[in-house]
Amino acid sequence: NYLGNARRHHRNIMEGNFLTLHSTATVLVFFVDSSRFMLYGSGAFARVVSLDIADSILKDLEIVGKKEFISTIDTWVSQIRIPVSDMVIVLSERTYFFKDGIGTKEEIEKETQAFTDSVPFENVKTKRYSTSQGYRIVAINDEFVAAIIDALRPHDISVVAIVPSFLLESHRDKQALDPDMGKYVIGHIEQLKPMSIVPPERLRETASKEVEVFAKKNQRLVVFLGIFVVLIIVLAILLLLQ
Repeated sequence: NYLGNARRHHRNIMEGNFLTLHSTATVLVFFVDSSRFMLYGSGAFARVVSLDIADSILKDLEIVGKKEFISTIDTWVSQIRIPVSDMVIVLSERTYFFKDGIGTKEEIEKETQAFTDSVPFENVKTKRYSTSQGYRIVAINDEFVAAIIDALRPHDISVVAIVPSFLLESHRDKQALDPDMGKYVIGHIEQLKPMSIVPPERLRETASKEVEVFAKKNQRLVVFLGIFVVLIIVLAILLLLQ
């Protein structure tokens, strides 16, 4: 709609001047459970809303139907009319694998690799966190999280961090998002950003695969043109020699 386009245009202008809208944008907390997503926001969006995900499109954290999965989130976000926002995604303990341990740097590296290999997902993203007892390795299904980000990006929602729920101190054991947890996350957003499982630069990526495919096609075109030009030159020389 016109208002949405105007807001996007304004945001683009501000970013072009190396400014951001972090001071005016709504901050959202997106709580991800195994089959339910919950959302809480600051300001006028200070309420909890939820979305249940059907087993037919998401089963044991594996996306069964990616198009349907993204479409479900996209429709839900459109219906609840989320404004331009910065978002922190909180992963419940049922959406990630973890392993605690202690050891030397070399031992930790080996344990991290062995743990990563044992996680039953094709694409795994891991991060180690220091704890009072030693360390904790957290592993997530990278495709699952990437699909969520893909569904949110067209709605002017900027994901600034993805963190496991155990980082939320007194809220770490909660199985559902409530206003107190939402306020805690919003109030500690700057401390949570460096602890994101997915690096900030990855969160800002846009359609990298499409860019790579486009580049490969251009390279092929240059090669074909080069061959065509050489053939024309050879043909011309042959005609002149006759």
